[in-house]
Amino acid sequence: MKINTNFDIGNKLRIARVNKGLSLDYVAGKIGLSKVLLWEIENRSVENLDVQVLHVIFKELDITCDDALGNCIRDADFL
Repeated sequence: MKINTNFDIGNKLRIARVNKGLSLDYVAGKIGLSKVLLWEIENRSVENLDVQVLHVIFKELDITCDDALGNCIRDADFL
């Protein structure tokens, strides 16, 4: 399944990473993503990102899907 990330999701991921004292380079290397892609996920809207990539990031940062997606899903217009 593909998902489009938005600033809210990326911002939550960045905050979680920084709060854990982890660098962008470290997390990207640990999960097998390029530093550029991880930066784009945190700072921009990324279209057609595989949901498995988000799952791996959530797992590495020890956050739940609800932590990162909760408000985004609740605030969505289609619900």
